[in-house]
Amino acid sequence: MNRRVAASACLCLLLLLAGLPGEAPPPVLQVPGDSDTIQGAVDLAGPGTIIQVRKGVYLESVTISGKTDLTLLGKGKPMIETGGSADGITITGSEGIVVQGFVLQGVVTGITIVGSTDVTVSKCRIQSVEVDGVNASASSFVHVERTTVVGAGEDGLDIGDLPGVTDCTAVKNKVSDVGNHGVLIGGDRNLAEKNKVSFTGGHGLETRSTVLSNDNTFRGNRVKEAGIVGLLANGNGNLFEDNKVSVSGEEGLLLTDSAVGNIFRNNRASRAGAAGLGCHGTDNTVSGCKLSRSTGHGVEVTGDDNSIEQNKVAKAGSDGFHVEGSGNTFTGNKAKGSADLDLEDTHGQVGPNTYTDNSFPENNLGL
Repeated sequence: MNRRVAASACLCLLLLLAGLPGEAPPPVLQVPGDSDTIQGAVDLAGPGTIIQVRKGVYLESVTISGKTDLTLLGKGKPMIETGGSADGITITGSEGIVVQGFVLQGVVTGITIVGSTDVTVSKCRIQSVEVDGVNASASSFVHVERTTVVGAGEDGLDIGDLPGVTDCTAVKNKVSDVGNHGVLIGGDRNLAEKNKVSFTGGHGLETRSTVLSNDNTFRGNRVKEAGIVGLLANGNGNLFEDNKVSVSGEEGLLLTDSAVGNIFRNNRASRAGAAGLGCHGTDNTVSGCKLSRSTGHGVEVTGDDNSIEQNKVAKAGSDGFHVEGSGNTFTGNKAKGSADLDLEDTHGQVGPNTYTDNSFPENNLGL
């Protein structure tokens, strides 16, 4: 009897579930169609809405304010222009926003994100803008991916304008021909990975100095023709690995005097206009880096208590390794073909630094 009751109950439950309607698809608004303008569709949209924008030129500035779970989807690369009078798209006080497949041209800043969380910008092209390609501030979990910025007056991607951002990513973007920096990160626990940056007026990649920038990761990025420094590190506990810089106006790789406890690992820099790698901070680890054909020193260390390990310098325009700081440890490094000495420690033979298993054919320490 109990088995029959259980079987009947299961059958009733299955029949009940079979009769339930499926989950309703998200509401979709078409532009043009449901609205002639993108802004009009945004104003109509409720949570979960997908706005599909067809190919065309839209002379408007779009503001997404106080929205939740909204997708702005470009079909056929629709273009937003404002005639240089306003930003292209502004996202403020919102959560769960996706912007994908747009061209933004002739605007102030391509996409501005303020006070928002869980925002994704994907597969957009931002060109000929007055200020930044993308600018994010006071936000978290902002993701900029596979987006191209060409011809920004200031920064390509400024992910962390004052007062900074947290847990954001910039992945597989292309930035070129910008007036200032290529990719700028300010805040904590952010990631810049596999971006390609070229022809910048300022630095190629940078952790912002005006915002505390800690525990960020820069991995697998490529920089070519940076106007100032190829990769510049401020802040504490950041990781920089497998990045490559080719041609920079000043240092290829630089740890500033405010850089503490960072890791530089397996990075490369060639044809730097100053030192290939400058380490001016404290308690940083620089390992496995390759520096070649720098105009200045291959590696310049003016900071204290750093660990310099397994780095290789070739054909430096001045010293291979030039050391002015104290309490630094040098292990397993190599320099060859330097225009001056392969190693110069300005403290002389009885100095405050430690050298173990290095190869410096020409040096002033009698090693």
